[in-house]
Order: sequence, then structure tokens, then C-alpha cells
Amino acid sequence: MNLQSFFKILNQPNIFQNSPVFIFTGNEYPVLFFSLLKTYFSKFYSGQLRTIDLALYELENFKGELSIPFLGSSLLYWCGNISELDAKNKKQFITFALHYQGPHSLFFFVDAKEQLGKQEEALKKIELPHEVLMQEWQEIAQFFFQEKKINNVSMLQKMYKGINKPLSLDRVCLLAHYSSLIGNASLQQFMHEWLDALIVPEKSLFSLSTYFFSKKAKSFFTLWNDIKNEYPAQFWISYWSEQLFRATCFVKLAHAQKFLDAKKVAYRLPFNLIKTDWRNLSYQELAQAHHFLYEIDYRLKNGSDEFCLDLFYFKFFSKSFGG
Repeated sequence: MNLQSFFKILNQPNIFQNSPVFIFTGNEYPVLFFSLLKTYFSKFYSGQLRTIDLALYELENFKGELSIPFLGSSLLYWCGNISELDAKNKKQFITFALHYQGPHSLFFFVDAKEQLGKQEEALKKIELPHEVLMQEWQEIAQFFFQEKKINNVSMLQKMYKGINKPLSLDRVCLLAHYSSLIGNASLQQFMHEWLDALIVPEKSLFSLSTYFFSKKAKSFFTLWNDIKNEYPAQFWISYWSEQLFRATCFVKLAHAQKFLDAKKVAYRLPFNLIKTDWRNLSYQELAQAHHFLYEIDYRLKNGSDEFCLDLFYFKFFSKSFGG
């Protein structure tokens, strides 16, 4: 089913008793969308929502917890992004979920490329859109922000036309949030001063970081040329410093097979790095790259120009940091 069909069935009586397992699939994990969805559940199913991190939770213990009602009540368990689990735990959980009959309800996300098995046809599977159309914008806004009385369809239409390109589900959720806060009088100022800043950076920064750690130099420099002037040099120093620090810790732990510890430091790292690219990197080269950033920071503060950043990228892609 699509997202709009999912919104509709949530209003049906006994939906969770009849369908205890809901699987979301898509090309990427939309963090903001699921944050809004959990907020919705917390509000309309007060006290019933439980969030479980299966990377830190013993599956056998979780199975036991799911086998009996909680004080006579059914709960809604949000299990997060199953695709981030290691292969063994992911397979075990999916096999269990495909046969789960209650008394509680399970919600989780898997990458669209995952093969779930024949039983998935009997479950509620929600396919999340990669790109969101105008009609879907309005439905998402009206679903998540009902209390804000979003009837300003014309505002959403103007915002959509002002962007004039497809957007991800998370970007649309962010704009739906803003459309619930601003009025028509402020719309033009908002679009002029904030719209580009809200739309371009996060997706572009994520892509830039993905290309960086994947060492796809051509794609990286094409994007870098488009967005490098969006922020001052000190922003880039700070951004890459955080990315490299987390990546260094993650890669070192992953190579040591300490995946539970690695996941704890993986926040804001590219999915490709977490899933596969870490195997092609060493923590020594990442640590050296991180140290070189401190040298650049010192040079910039003492009058050097911003071409130091280009040198940093060149050294990284040419494996001059010992990779």
C-alpha cells in the first residue's frame, strides 16, 4: 500500500488487532517522517508506544516480551531500521516478524532491496515514496498537523512551485511543519530567506559525505563545486571534523567486529559507510585526515586562503593519508 492508504486505515477500528505487523520500505530511512509518526502514535495511542533498539536488545528476550499482553493491554512497538542490523539478527527478526500474530503490534523499516519472503504478502507493507508530489504534500501536512488546522492549500502550492523540483519525504515533512507555523503574510519572506537553506543543505551534505567516504572523486567534486560557497570555511572544518571523528571511531570498532559499539557512534554518518564502505577504509587514514583538518584550521586562522580545503580533499582521494 502507499502512504495515503496507510493514513486512511489508521482510522479504522481494531486495525492493530487485525494487522499486528506493519513494514515500511523505501530507498532511504526518513528520520523526520518516523519521528512525526511516533509523535502521532504517542498522542492518539497514549501510553501504548514502545521504542526498541534491536541492536542493543536480545531478540529472545524481545520475543518473550511480545508473547504476552502488558497489564492486559496491547502495545505498539517501533523497532526502527532493521536494515542496519547485522545479517544474522536481521534474518532472525524478519523471520519472526513475518509469522507474528500478536497480541501486540510491530512497526519497522527495511530497505526496499531486502527480500522478506513469501509471507510478506499477508502483512501490511507500506511503500514510502522516494519523491513526493503536491497532493501528497497536502495529505502529509494535514495528517501530522491536524491540530494546526492546515487549510492553507494555496500556501503549500506556492511553496511547492517555488522549489520546482522533487523532494524527499523528510524534506516534505520539514516543510509541512513550517507551513503549520507561518502565515500568508510571512510566506514570501520565508521563501526568500529560508527555503533554499532548508531544502538544499541536508540532502547535499549527506550526498557529499557519501561520495567522500566512498571515494567517488568525480561525483564529490561536481557537488562540492555547487555548494562550497553556501557556507564559510570554518563551517566545513567543523563539519568534516565531526564526520571524520565519528567515522574513525566507527571504522576502528567495525574492523574489530564490535558492531554494537560501532552503531553508538554512527549517528549522522552516511548509510553507505555504515553498510559497506567501512571495509575499504582504515581508521589510521581517517585519523590522519582528521589531524590534517586541525592544521588547516590553524592556517586559516593565520591568514591562509580557503584553497587549503581543496588540498585536504586531494590528499584524501589520492590516499596520501595512508589509505
